[in-house]
Amino acid sequence: MKKGLTYIVIGIIAIVAIIVIYQMTKCKEGEPCGEKNGELDTLTCFLDTIPDSLKTINQKDKINNINFYFENSGSMRGYLNSTNFRDVVSNLIVKLNGRENKDSLKLYTIASDVLMFEEEPSIFIEELANGIVPLNGFSTMHNIFRQILNNSKSNDINFFVSDCILSYSNEDIQHNREINRESAAALKNQLLNIVQCQDDISFALFAFKSDFDGTYYDYHNTRIINSFNNRPYYIWVAGKKKLLIELISWINSEKLPTFNRHLKEKILFNCDNIVANDHRIFRKPGGKSYQPSPDKKSIVDIVIDSITFFVQLNLDCLPNRIKDKDYLKTNLIVEATQNKQKTKVAISTIYDDQNEFETKVATHTTKIYIDEKATHFIQIDMAQISSTEVLHITLPCITPNWYKQWSTMDDTNIDENFDKTFAFEWFVDGIKEAYTNNNYIDISININKKIK
Repeated sequence: MKKGLTYIVIGIIAIVAIIVIYQMTKCKEGEPCGEKNGELDTLTCFLDTIPDSLKTINQKDKINNINFYFENSGSMRGYLNSTNFRDVVSNLIVKLNGRENKDSLKLYTIASDVLMFEEEPSIFIEELANGIVPLNGFSTMHNIFRQILNNSKSNDINFFVSDCILSYSNEDIQHNREINRESAAALKNQLLNIVQCQDDISFALFAFKSDFDGTYYDYHNTRIINSFNNRPYYIWVAGKKKLLIELISWINSEKLPTFNRHLKEKILFNCDNIVANDHRIFRKPGGKSYQPSPDKKSIVDIVIDSITFFVQLNLDCLPNRIKDKDYLKTNLIVEATQNKQKTKVAISTIYDDQNEFETKVATHTTKIYIDEKATHFIQIDMAQISSTEVLHITLPCITPNWYKQWSTMDDTNIDENFDKTFAFEWFVDGIKEAYTNNNYIDISININKKIK
């Protein structure tokens, strides 16, 4: 190396060293450095100067692999002749393959066995488009779910495409023609057991309908060759709650127009991570028979037996269907917990517009202080208050029940039940019962009556 170049390199190294030492001993302007045993904590000051982009990424919050399972039992062949089925599934694979790092998408076929698709995703998409995905085997849904979940690593997300029909083998059905019907309750309990044994696992169910042209197998395993419109099929997604919530947000975005255009219904299991308990209490204008507490969370000094007051809520974080006024009127629960037999309590009015509320209620000279973040105002009437009371206001997380209308326990006349899935209600109940539903709203209000 030439001498001049050597001096330049040495000079650069020296400058870098000076900068690092300076950054290690420098505090942010106007802020004291931390101290340890009377000495400056230069390491803390140094870490504060590192840009966030260079700090270590928490790998616990990153998706590892996306495992995509395509059920290849014989009952799926009729869907392969449908353009919209192939479009939804192949487009989803393309989007998933482009979303994560290269090689993170793993493709499998699954029925009696799990087989990894060794070729590139583009080859699977081509085979799907040409209807040549190899189909064979039978499927018991609890065994398929067990295989999928057992094959999944901690940060994996699992997709599963299926018609979700319970079907034992020909040999089993020959021994007992009613086994598929008689085993529906056992199927639910098997699924319940499998899901309960998983740590921090959540599910999303997406329901679609497609043309179907091919062979349908009823619960007796009788072959019925026909063409149908609107045959149901489903895409399940399972994974760690935090990762699945992130993925569902991506699915709901504009990046999956084909998926969302064909989507008919959905249910999220153990994905709701929303509680809207932000509330304030204020008196009905003109009311002087009680006082809200200083923090506006409870009511004190009640001097009569009946009162009317308002609770203002911020429900911005809830889905639109949940915070709809009519939905709230039907599903919001308010009850007295201390003197249930005597204290009478009811929601008389719900307002979902500040202007409407002020126009209809704030007519008295008494000033009403409305939180600018408040979205809903609930008028509560209480009567026969005899002593201290606790008011409980809840809005339960209710699982949509559309899946019950998509289910049948007799598909031998498929011409009448072409838009339903055999034993599907039992199947979904097995997942549903694994989780204890939380409440979207869960508020307790102390009511203190003045004892004369």
